[in-house]
Amino acid sequence: MEIWSLETYDPNTMPGWVKSHYEGIRPYITEFLTSKHPHRNGIMCPFVPKAISEGTIYFTFPPSTEYKAVNILVGECISFFNKKIGTDNGAIIIIFPENFSIPELLSIHIQNKVKCIKSFIMLGILYENNSAPSLHSDDYYPLRTPTPTLVLRNITSSDLIFLEPDHYSPITKTIFLTAYIRKFRSKAKKSKFASNQVEIARLARRKQIILITKNLAILTAILTPLLALAAHWL
Repeated sequence: MEIWSLETYDPNTMPGWVKSHYEGIRPYITEFLTSKHPHRNGIMCPFVPKAISEGTIYFTFPPSTEYKAVNILVGECISFFNKKIGTDNGAIIIIFPENFSIPELLSIHIQNKVKCIKSFIMLGILYENNSAPSLHSDDYYPLRTPTPTLVLRNITSSDLIFLEPDHYSPITKTIFLTAYIRKFRSKAKKSKFASNQVEIARLARRKQIILITKNLAILTAILTPLLALAAHWL
């Protein structure tokens, strides 16, 4: 895996398309994400300035655009993230060719999100026409980059809202919430924002219980006719 930081980038070692795409996306990291958010107090992404100063924002690209090769790369990025970044502020940005299929990228994102969340890593998808709006305005789209990318970053307490997308089953959502609770339950008790953190942990737990109930209902609906059929033949 070829990987570099803002400080270690060497254009002479990069394929031409990677060089141009990296130089196109770098301002998104160093300028856009560190600028003032237009719809709330503070900057676009509060952890980015520290991550830049500590050199923990990394970039890479798939050696091949084949589906299997990209999935392998995501797994390598998770291992690198756990080893080099861990619980510190940081991110890994995977850069794709500008003509990479967005439906395929979405499929890769969905397939790899479970193992990322289990490692307490949030997996995001960014591209030029991303229609996902800001949490603070339906008319603002901050997840748009000149070329397609996947981003691995530390999961934060504010990510709870992203752990129940409709394209995941109740079982998968339960896995997400279980990982989230594991990460923030003990932290909440020690945080100087304890009351807020504890409330977030409680909300996640309530969501988890609801999903577990749904899972049991689904399982019951599947097993009941099967058990009835088995009883008929036994």
